Amino acid sequence: MAVARFRVLFPCCLLVTLAWAGFFSGEALAQPVATLALCGDGDGNIGTNWFSLPTHTDMTTAEDLCLSIPGAVTVSQGVADSLPATSLRWVFDCATGACTSSQTIPEPGCALSDCFCIDPGEGYEVITAADTPWDVNQCDRFDPIALPVGFQNYLVSIPFDTFLVTANDLAEHVYLPNQGIVRGTVAGINCATGALTTCNAGTAGCDAFLLQPGRAYRVRYTTPTTGISYTNPVSCVPAAPPGLAVCPIGDLSFTDDDTFTWTAPVACPLPLLYDAIRGDLACLRGSCRQSIPALTPPCAGCLLLEDDDGADTTTVDAESPELGIGWWYHSRVDGGTWRDPVAGASCTDRDIALAAGCP
Repeated sequence: MAVARFRVLFPCCLLVTLAWAGFFSGEALAQPVATLALCGDGDGNIGTNWFSLPTHTDMTTAEDLCLSIPGAVTVSQGVADSLPATSLRWVFDCATGACTSSQTIPEPGCALSDCFCIDPGEGYEVITAADTPWDVNQCDRFDPIALPVGFQNYLVSIPFDTFLVTANDLAEHVYLPNQGIVRGTVAGINCATGALTTCNAGTAGCDAFLLQPGRAYRVRYTTPTTGISYTNPVSCVPAAPPGLAVCPIGDLSFTDDDTFTWTAPVACPLPLLYDAIRGDLACLRGSCRQSIPALTPPCAGCLLLEDDDGADTTTVDAESPELGIGWWYHSRVDGGTWRDPVAGASCTDRDIALAAGCP
């Protein structure tokens, strides 16, 4: 199998280099921080699991879900409906690779899969052969989410850390009609019993319907939508942007296979001498939690590539990661900050995240 070496930006001023061979290695690229208890297949809707994925996930396709979820029989995007025109739905058979849908196959714009791709805010369904735990990365950010135009039913993700508590909170956040005789509805499924709970938006029933973080819910509009957009309802306090006095750097880029560079920060009062480091992506993913006050050492094993080493804004790393491993790169003014100069971009203070274990 051919192995390609390439680099991508992740996120803002962190550069990542990956060894690629068909799919990402979940063990290499991700440190699990949440576990979903999936129910095995049974009578009726028993074993129908509606679940969320974070907006920043290793999963990119239906095939990836099959590889990651133990005992997955089928994986689906969207919800089944008696009127196919009111909802999007693709079902992928993990054993045969067959894809079924009332829509175009594969999903339009999805070149990586024979069925469907993973997009921010979407909810998914899996049928598993038996009860199984599944570890999921918990890396949500304030990404914009847009529901496809022209449908009424959508399966939407609830972040693992969210400020939404009740079905009415969800209904309000995604602009479901919540007044009058005909209202939008929110529905969730109990995978152990197969029971479907549905409530009308704006009613006491939706106030009493408590959401389960990490699960997906069906929202039903009264008419096909003309475009619904909202912000991923993740719960955290974004780190404030660092001041000019700590000299944030936000524009790393690779100029060739081995060399990355950046621009000297404007109005930096510190001597323009730079540090540069490399670390593995698994450790960086492990620090992507929202509702925690402090991070346990997440990044042991960082490699110091440059230490207070002159005023040049360039670092070279000719090594390549092993197959399935991801590396990230970062630089700072010596004595300055590792944080991004972008307000609200992250809920993780990278100075804290990298203080324990990185040079």
